[in-house]
Amino acid sequence: MSKRKKQEPETQIVLPVTPMLDMTFQLMFFFLTTFNPSSIKEGQMDMSLPAKNDAAAKNPSDVNPVSESHKEEVDDKAVVTINLRGQKDPKNRGKISYLTVNTDNATDEEIKATEEDRERILAEKLDKVKPAEAVDDKGKKKVPTVRMAADADVRWSQVMRIMDVCYKTGYQVSFVKPPEG
Repeated sequence: MSKRKKQEPETQIVLPVTPMLDMTFQLMFFFLTTFNPSSIKEGQMDMSLPAKNDAAAKNPSDVNPVSESHKEEVDDKAVVTINLRGQKDPKNRGKISYLTVNTDNATDEEIKATEEDRERILAEKLDKVKPAEAVDDKGKKKVPTVRMAADADVRWSQVMRIMDVCYKTGYQVSFVKPPEG
């Protein structure tokens, strides 16, 4: 009688995929949250744009990095400056508590009212101080400018409402850094 060897069943190797995926996502989250490149600064970018009369270089090595970019001065003298102040209490956080309007470097005038009244009063003030229509050298109509600054805790929707009032009264809006304090 011959003895037959019993065949052992093949062992299957099972890799636990779930723990590996968990660890992969944890590492990815860690690196994404701790990555802070020192070369990138928010809101600051060095750009050297060619002047309007300069021809574009066909080869990047032909670009003159020290050429003067724009000789024209940008005419954005603001007629009005508006500062938006946010509510500090947790219930109304993000809403505008009041806004100050400064026309031609006069004293700041505070407008404290409900949203609708504040927008109506602002529109009346903007209409009152709006300069007569002017034309630039090329015959284009100059649009008066409102400079706007808002506290960091003011919601964007609130800022947009004030911007809409400015646009409806015929102003363009530019933003400035809010004053400290």
